[in-house]
Amino acid sequence: MKLFLILLGVVMPSLVASGHVMSCYWAATSMTSAPPYTFDVEQIDPFLCTHLMYSFAGIGDDYKIEVLNPELDLCDNGGRCGYERFTALKEVNKDLFTMLSVGGGGSGSATFSEMAGDPALRQGFVESVMALLSEFNFDGLDLDWESPTINGGKPEDKENYITLMMELRDALHG
Repeated sequence: MKLFLILLGVVMPSLVASGHVMSCYWAATSMTSAPPYTFDVEQIDPFLCTHLMYSFAGIGDDYKIEVLNPELDLCDNGGRCGYERFTALKEVNKDLFTMLSVGGGGSGSATFSEMAGDPALRQGFVESVMALLSEFNFDGLDLDWESPTINGGKPEDKENYITLMMELRDALHG
């Protein structure tokens, strides 16, 4: 592990200087992992990566983005304020991009497939994404739809994925 960190320390400056992207994921559930595996927001080195992904948000029964772990992600009812603390890392590194990751390996394809295949559901999803990103000061979204077309997906997922990505891009840059 030490060797990896040393090598990363040698490679990172050249990656950043060259305009390359170094994306890293942080699992919110690591805040409550048993020691020695606990890893809280303030332990993240905001200079290690160019883009930090907060994992994970989900897609709700209404096909809109949903907070999966309110007790970790939000401040309400004594929550751990994960979203706010995570995006506050940009105060330490002004060049850092913080992104919210939705999906992940455990989410399957069926819900993504249904949402992406219906223009009205897609629009509702995109609008809910924009509202959540804005509310918590995230710079973007990482759509972690693993294995489209299988695990409950459909053959047309490829085209629907492209359409969804274009609509998200337009909303983010509109």
